[in-house]
Amino acid sequence: LPGKNLSLKQQVVENINSWTDVDSVIVLGDICEESGTVKEYESAKKFLSQINKPFYPIVGNRDHLYEDKSPGERFRRAPESVRKKKLERFKETFSLANVFYSIERNNYLLIFLSPDHLTSNNRSHISEEQLNWLKSQLASYKSKPTLIFFHAPLKGTLVGSNQDASDPADMAQPIPEIRQLIIDNPQIFLWFSGHTHLVPTNSNFNHPVNVYEKRVFNIHNPDMSGDSYLKETD
Repeated sequence: LPGKNLSLKQQVVENINSWTDVDSVIVLGDICEESGTVKEYESAKKFLSQINKPFYPIVGNRDHLYEDKSPGERFRRAPESVRKKKLERFKETFSLANVFYSIERNNYLLIFLSPDHLTSNNRSHISEEQLNWLKSQLASYKSKPTLIFFHAPLKGTLVGSNQDASDPADMAQPIPEIRQLIIDNPQIFLWFSGHTHLVPTNSNFNHPVNVYEKRVFNIHNPDMSGDSYLKETD
């Protein structure tokens, strides 16, 4: 946000608000159009405040990872101090105590993770603090079926020429630690991601490769600015 297709985005909000069977709304990062400027966050807050359901946002790379830039200028990785400031801006905008958190819904545990590593070159890398928190959460809720929401997908859950599916920088990091946590915690069964802009009409949306370690289904999600991959040749 603000981004493109604002009238269509507005229609989406109106539709969601009219549906009586929606428990909550989750936005999987890249809420800001480019780099998490003050103006972008103000626009995002104004727009998303229209949602009349419980709302759970998480951070994407465009919300904190880059320096502010002029139109047409290339993205530049921001230094630690700038990333930290933009993560604070995210928390302030959406009234969050932290950029990672969890809630219980019925018999399920929902875990919301955010890329918060301050020096990594990967686009979606969680910090050691967040990784330790995740370990603690999973250990405390062993008996609860668990859904995890994160900006990036799990490694190896995407194929196709429309995205550099093999680039580790676009996968949930740190890869070895996340893989071990999933192996050690069979209660995890769904992982939701948005970073790769994949829509249901794409042949890779519902694909055998989406199942991670033969158990956790990675559900990819599209964007709302018309930049999603509609099919393999697009």
